Amino acid sequence: MFQRVHFNQPTAERMGGANSAKSGRHKERKSAMSINVYLRGDEVTKLDGFKQDTAHMAKLNGIALWLDEGRWHSIMAYATDSIPPILEDLVVEISLHERLPQEIRRESGIYRLEDAKAEVETADTGRDKFTRVRIRGMSMANIASLLRLIKTGEIRPEQSYEGKQNGMSRLELEAELENYKYLKTKLAELEAMIPRLDQFYRELLATRWPWLSASGVSKRVREILIAGR
Repeated sequence: MFQRVHFNQPTAERMGGANSAKSGRHKERKSAMSINVYLRGDEVTKLDGFKQDTAHMAKLNGIALWLDEGRWHSIMAYATDSIPPILEDLVVEISLHERLPQEIRRESGIYRLEDAKAEVETADTGRDKFTRVRIRGMSMANIASLLRLIKTGEIRPEQSYEGKQNGMSRLELEAELENYKYLKTKLAELEAMIPRLDQFYRELLATRWPWLSASGVSKRVREILIAGR
């Protein structure tokens, strides 16, 4: 089950005057989505360019890093953002938290897509009602895809906390994807045969019927089919 994690998000005061002008924009992002990219601390601190400014803040070649419960992490604004190349091989986990507005009602439960796992719950603070989404995984692409499927209602929970909703389960989605890949491969094979079939057709037109034989035609067709595999 998911652990409740409190992130040390950077405020305008902690990030310094350079970012103070963006504080309003940052607070707007913080209220909707929070993305932490956790890193292998024993390796990130040894990289050239790592400079620790305070007990909980550091920079790596200009990239701001934050220390949360003993783990260094980078903060991203959107699920569509790319992880900086210098951090890609150091990622141990990506965590995304988002609040969906009350009108986007989704079934509570555990959702999964590839390595991404989400917990969706309905929350009521007394003043605000919303759907809380928490996703963990190793791939930002899978996390973004799972978030999109949850928002659009195109996926059902693997483990439901309540009833059912429209859409396909993870296993159904993966089966459909495999079927699509299979059909795409077969279509490519058929397209590759078109030039050879066209050539064979021209050979038939150029050859008079008395000189054609069933075995010869059959042999030529088999050659074309085998070459297309």
